[in-house]
Amino acid sequence: MTKRLLAAAALALLPTSLFAADDFFKTATPAELAMKDVAIAPGASAVILDWVQHSDDANQRSAEYVRIKVLKDEGKKYGDISITHVPLLTNLEKIKARVTKPDGLVAVFEHNPLNPLTRRVVRSCAFDEGVELIGRRELEQLFRAAGLIVADSEYLLFFPWRADALERRLTRLPLGAQHVVTGRPCSR
Repeated sequence: MTKRLLAAAALALLPTSLFAADDFFKTATPAELAMKDVAIAPGASAVILDWVQHSDDANQRSAEYVRIKVLKDEGKKYGDISITHVPLLTNLEKIKARVTKPDGLVAVFEHNPLNPLTRRVVRSCAFDEGVELIGRRELEQLFRAAGLIVADSEYLLFFPWRADALERRLTRLPLGAQHVVTGRPCSR
């Protein structure tokens, strides 16, 4: 299943079993926080601060840790990532997300497994073969396990046409085609 994590600043993913130290996530330095441009790429919209890849062939595991600094609004697209969840191959409990900016936001949009039409569409889509839909409450638990405070959670896309005023009144009703959970990093 595809998960989209949208971050206003930097986002990192890592299965904890592959990284020995719990503090592998590096705290942004004052110089990184103040960074507005980089000498090797003047005018860049974002820059990679760290990129570490680990492979454990014996246990058939791999992990990737990427830390970026968004320098301009157009660089926010580099904070968008997509995770394809294949049951038994991907362990969602071991994914951590961290927003470098203290007031940053992580948002995950997901198909709603409580909506029968959504389940039917996912079942009939070749791209989604073998996926496991994740519910809003389970997603909230994953946010907390990743060290995020759940800021909001709601259902959306109730109608195939635009009905914004009506949709805003239905966000707590678990019948929308999708749900979204947003979170912020815990205070350090």
